[in-house]
Amino acid sequence: MSLTTIQESRFISVLRSTRTALYWAFEPLDALARKVNHLDYYPPIPLRRHVGPLGSLDGVGMEFVAYLKLLLELKTTDRILDLGCGCGLFELALEAQGWRGALVGVDIHQPCIRWAQRRITSRVPSFRFIHADIYNAAYWSQGTMSALEWFQQFPDTDFDVVLAKSLFTHMLP
Repeated sequence: MSLTTIQESRFISVLRSTRTALYWAFEPLDALARKVNHLDYYPPIPLRRHVGPLGSLDGVGMEFVAYLKLLLELKTTDRILDLGCGCGLFELALEAQGWRGALVGVDIHQPCIRWAQRRITSRVPSFRFIHADIYNAAYWSQGTMSALEWFQQFPDTDFDVVLAKSLFTHMLP
């Protein structure tokens, strides 16, 4: 590595740390806004920033629930695998619509998965969230498995619907 590359890497690291600190500093105001708007069951802003536009709490999730109902005639007997579920905004939209079928949400961002396990599965036990320990240089460099190794644990017949609503935009070549 050249000196310039190392300096750029350090600069990017400082910028990322600053951004994270700003999100956490903004969290009390975000929590108040969610409480006032009766949306305090939604994830905090430092987690939501990983999964879509910050101004939208339930828009994207509700949009995909509508797609599944319209295009697939989603039934409560359907089993869903949500790849790249983030902190569960789609699952929150399903919950709000009264859908209680079997669902497995998978993501490599462990803090989002932990939040969803604590906050969503506690209310809807048929929704499970699993951390995918898949190596990804940008999103989970601590990962120990390849995507192929990790996904081999799911037989092809376990799910009726596989959703990847924002997964491919986060994948590197």
